[in-house]
Amino acid sequence: MTTDKRDLSFRSAWERGRFFQYDLVDPGELAKLAGMRGVRMPIGHTDQERELESLDKTGVFCPLAYLEGPYTSNPRGLCPLPAILGEMRFREETGFIPWGEIRYEVFSGSTLKLTTALYSPWQLLSFPRAWKSVRVSITSRIWTEPNRDKLLESLERWTQISLEGAQGYERQLRQIIRLLVEIQNRYFPFVRGSGHLIIGEEGGDYEDPLDTEIASFDPQGVARLLDVDAERLKHIYQFLCTQGHFADTNQSFYLLLRMAPYSERDQLRGASRNAQDWYDAAEMVRNFYRDLIGELLPDCDEVGSFGRDWKAEMLGHPARPHYDQVDLQRVLKRHHLYPHRAHVLVEGDTEKQVVETLMEAARGLDAKALGIEVTDLGGVGNVSRAEKLLEAVRSYPRELLVVADREGEIARRIEGWKRAGLITDRQVHVWDTSFEPSNFTSDELVAIANTLIAELSPEDISIVAQDFQCFWGTKLKSGNEKGYLETFLGYVHQATGGRVKLAKGQFIPRLTSLMLDDIKANGWEKVATRRPILDIVERAIRHS
Repeated sequence: MTTDKRDLSFRSAWERGRFFQYDLVDPGELAKLAGMRGVRMPIGHTDQERELESLDKTGVFCPLAYLEGPYTSNPRGLCPLPAILGEMRFREETGFIPWGEIRYEVFSGSTLKLTTALYSPWQLLSFPRAWKSVRVSITSRIWTEPNRDKLLESLERWTQISLEGAQGYERQLRQIIRLLVEIQNRYFPFVRGSGHLIIGEEGGDYEDPLDTEIASFDPQGVARLLDVDAERLKHIYQFLCTQGHFADTNQSFYLLLRMAPYSERDQLRGASRNAQDWYDAAEMVRNFYRDLIGELLPDCDEVGSFGRDWKAEMLGHPARPHYDQVDLQRVLKRHHLYPHRAHVLVEGDTEKQVVETLMEAARGLDAKALGIEVTDLGGVGNVSRAEKLLEAVRSYPRELLVVADREGEIARRIEGWKRAGLITDRQVHVWDTSFEPSNFTSDELVAIANTLIAELSPEDISIVAQDFQCFWGTKLKSGNEKGYLETFLGYVHQATGGRVKLAKGQFIPRLTSLMLDDIKANGWEKVATRRPILDIVERAIRHS
């Protein structure tokens, strides 16, 4: 494969507008971006330029170009630009130029003079390393007269080795940066989540050049231009991923951070921010590789890991170039960060109020604060609503629990829902009859009723538990369609000759108070043996 070396140059890339979506930056902007990545450069243009010129002169970190004047981008590949902007001199052609030779006055008569040395932001990949490579500190503790000469000799050797390593790294990375510059107009807007617009050729409205870029971008042509093949690209991708791993202090949160918007990742600082640069570069190369040969490389967090199937098992699908909201949900669950952690569907307002009260008693937070939703299905027989709710919520919470009365239609539909894949055996609890008799004795219910009767009626009236049990048995035989508590309150009204009518709103708080007093006196575990609703509450809380 023969390629004209001029086509491989940064000048060629600039003349064709390849820097547009991630443009060149001057020393001041570079210092700002480097600070975000943990490199503490001097404050002030003069000191910053002196440090960068030193790196340039040693070949450790070199600008791509010099310009005697302020820089203006070249989105359309206009070449040459107006002479007033100065001549772009590319370092690959000129070698090192002393920065004093290209300083310019910011405005006429100004004492402030600046140097426009131009860098690609991709060079920030290696800047932390380059910055460290030329800085050596020696503690005063070992700086003593007897060993000073030996230390200086060792230090000189170490510095030379370090310098040569940094120069080699700069040359190696320069080739990769050339690749990134060539493909960034096509892929970086998708990494960043936005692209730059340009003013129309005739002036006026802005135009989005991305559609034209996508239509005209030729992966095979770019590979020929840069003299890279699929194997070389794969090695570059693995290198970028690995360097990202070395820099990353948040590796365990790789997927969460990559799913976050670019603007959020850009808020990271230090090594964590530098790691995202490596991952951004890797993502572009990964997409280029896919367009080139039709194969998707494993994501960065899979490079170097054992067992590539772990991510497919977690996400429930093979590798894809992008992640969606369902993937985010699965990753949040994996890190125990998913806010909708459990959803408990109960059959009536009694269960709902009791469950929510027990959760707050157990953790000191209400159900919503725990990430638990408790939904009342609306009472016995509300099958249509229950089925719609199941279909709507079954994929969202980490844990879904359905609690139903055996007396109702919902319990009779459960087997069908299991067959339809809406729920599983593990997610269902059906009371032997209904919630109240499964968690409270008839004596306890009657005692609460008699307390309320005494508070509401001046007459000496009371009911007897045994009488209600007979009444309930008769109702069951006759095909009672009402819930247990509703039937009980109806019995109280009937047994008092219509003189006392209790409402659920009066009765349910007494039920919850009774249960809380029992827990306080005997402990959660012991009470749970008599009141199984506590096991259901505990199970939901475990997923909060």
